[in-house]
Amino acid sequence: MGTSLSQPLTYLSFFGLLVAGALFYFGCRKRRWARAELMSLAFLIVLPSLFFTLALNAWITDDRF
Repeated sequence: MGTSLSQPLTYLSFFGLLVAGALFYFGCRKRRWARAELMSLAFLIVLPSLFFTLALNAWITDDRF
């Protein structure tokens, strides 16, 4: 995908993956209800971030690139 938006969207998706990782880490360290909230928020952030990371970087999934 060679659009002018692909570079900023790639950075944004990588940032989303980092935020989801941090939320998951802190979710593992918190108590019961805070853990559930942080883990579910991390899950909701990681899904679109992972999708856009894989969609915008075809070299990750396809050997032809």
